[in-house]
Amino acid sequence: VTVPRSQVDSHLDLAARWLNIGRPDRATAAYERYLAEQPAGELRGEARISLCRILRRERRETEARRCYADYLTEEPSGMYAAEATRGAAEEGLP
Repeated sequence: VTVPRSQVDSHLDLAARWLNIGRPDRATAAYERYLAEQPAGELRGEARISLCRILRRERRETEARRCYADYLTEEPSGMYAAEATRGAAEEGLP
């Protein structure tokens, strides 16, 4: 099932708005929803790396490493592959 583009954009827009008002928990949920609803979405890499960064900032180390590893599985030569490689390998993320 494909979700209409306007709804996809709203998930990503909503995630950004939640971050801007200091609600990383809600932004995380919005990114996760986009990723679940858009398995081949054109903005999937952006959504995944944004999610990884939030998890890292929130000190959710295990989830952050898994997220970075997922990015590498989905986009091994993507724009953020170097960041994801470092993030997937880090122990005790800052």
